[in-house]
Amino acid sequence: MKDNHDDRFKVIGRVRSPLQRPEDCPRREDQGPPATLEILPEYREALEGMRPGQKITLLTWLHLAGRSTLGHTASPPLPPRGVFCSHSPDRPNPIGLHRATVTGLDLQSPCPLVSLKALEAINGTPVLDIKTDREDFAAVHADPFLPQGQAWRLMARLCRLAGNKGFFPGRGGNASLRLGKYCLITRKGAIKSMLKPDDFTGVRLADGLPLDSGKGTPSSELRLHLEIYRNQPQAVCVLHTHPPSLLALSLNRPGANLKERLNLPLFEAQTLLEQIATLPQLAPGGHELGLAAGLAAKEKSLIWMEAHGLAAWGETPEEALALTDEAEHLARIALGAWGAS
Repeated sequence: MKDNHDDRFKVIGRVRSPLQRPEDCPRREDQGPPATLEILPEYREALEGMRPGQKITLLTWLHLAGRSTLGHTASPPLPPRGVFCSHSPDRPNPIGLHRATVTGLDLQSPCPLVSLKALEAINGTPVLDIKTDREDFAAVHADPFLPQGQAWRLMARLCRLAGNKGFFPGRGGNASLRLGKYCLITRKGAIKSMLKPDDFTGVRLADGLPLDSGKGTPSSELRLHLEIYRNQPQAVCVLHTHPPSLLALSLNRPGANLKERLNLPLFEAQTLLEQIATLPQLAPGGHELGLAAGLAAKEKSLIWMEAHGLAAWGETPEEALALTDEAEHLARIALGAWGAS
């Protein structure tokens, strides 16, 4: 039976570097000069999601290296050793392995260009593959805020409490927790009162890329969460809920904004009103809604989205839930004060 395996290498691009000879290359990768990867146009799509600051692992074909060398002569007093125990470019299959940091991208050029901070490969070296460095995709395990296991348990408890208050009807709503350069967000369609580890997806704040595509699709309101985190550095947790009394109040007084609906002669009402922003009716999950929520979050910690629901951010998960609860409590009072008919 013939399989579809193709063991031929495909060159995806070339290195552009001031280094011209193998002997010019430094021993350490971080001592190399800045370089550029010139990628073939047919692989342009494969660069989607790459960003400046990203760490990558580069595989190259060291085309000028010797392929018959098996032993490596070390400088005295070190004993000689085989090439499989060294970083010598001379080996039966001279595949280069380089760790590098992306400093710039030009995806519109006829040949896409990837600028690197440093690279110890000579000009013209064929590029075989680019992989995201494991450290760059090491999600929340390496983050000093919370280990991932502790983070999902914290969020599961928070969502269960919010669900018990009626804030997450059915599969509605979503929640997230900032973890350094990432956030942990509920996946699309998850039941918030019964969350499991696989009901969360880690997402990178810079570009929204999921850290583990096998854990389901992030919430359709991912843009809203990302924009709040990007615009408000104090935000640690974001809750997007559908509080029933707030929604009922919006239907009861459709011509007023949320501040007007909750403008009760109560001290707690006046305090909370200072933290509320109202957005017009915008398409759920859309780019416009995300941008508007992000801008509002710069000044306000509660964002009412007409005909949609409430977004609250806090410096702790408990604070985000408390703000949501306070707004819903005032809505219940307002419904009684203004009349439910």
